[in-house]
Amino acid sequence: MMFSNVDFESTGNNTNTTSKKSDDVDDNNNNSNDDLSDSNNDNESNSSNNEKIDNESDSSSNDNNDDGVSREFKNALKSAQDYQEFMPMSKAGLYDQLTSSAGDQYPEDAAQYAIDNLDADYKENALKSAENYQEFMAMSDKELFDQLTSDAGDQYTQEEAQYAIDNIENHISDEDSDDEDTDDEYDTVTRSNVMDIVEDYEGSILDTDTYTYREPEKRDDGSWGFAFYTKDGELAGSYIVDEDGTVTKYDEDGVEE
Repeated sequence: MMFSNVDFESTGNNTNTTSKKSDDVDDNNNNSNDDLSDSNNDNESNSSNNEKIDNESDSSSNDNNDDGVSREFKNALKSAQDYQEFMPMSKAGLYDQLTSSAGDQYPEDAAQYAIDNLDADYKENALKSAENYQEFMAMSDKELFDQLTSDAGDQYTQEEAQYAIDNIENHISDEDSDDEDTDDEYDTVTRSNVMDIVEDYEGSILDTDTYTYREPEKRDDGSWGFAFYTKDGELAGSYIVDEDGTVTKYDEDGVEE
């Protein structure tokens, strides 16, 4: 039996066509797998990016706590509480300390938040400040009041400063302060300062136009004394200055005034 060559060629061509189609299917499958792999990589990348964004969002939200107060506001309040515990201040003084470039350098709104939320009794703060001055640097009531209220000082209100003056123990009046200054100035009574002590006692200089004053003389008990006379030479009075600076004045009859 004889077969035609054409049939063989046709069969061969069909076989080649089938093989080519198979190769095309494999290529398509490979391309599909590549596309699927690329898609998966894109999904993983997107997931990673979303995760990064979420983390950044969480990190950003950490600056605000659940109560909506920023970290810096809370830090300002903590600083104010520390000052309140160890170094009480007036409200104005504390605000300046929190905002000053030489102090804590908080923004003004953060400092105001701290002031508004600090548990402080500024009258008691003024009293503590006054007690600190009293311990290291005794002042008269007026000097202390000025120091507590001055813009260059503690910046307490007048009411707060007066509360401190009224309640501080061993407070010194203006008169007591003047006496203390006199005592400090004349620790030792001598011939050269007796006249000065008497003038401080009188509150004015001695009237040399009306009277003639004798030279002071030291007495047996350690005190100093001198008399003064009218221009007619009549005794007008005398002074005795004790060793501690106490002055006693006598009239022309020797009666203590």
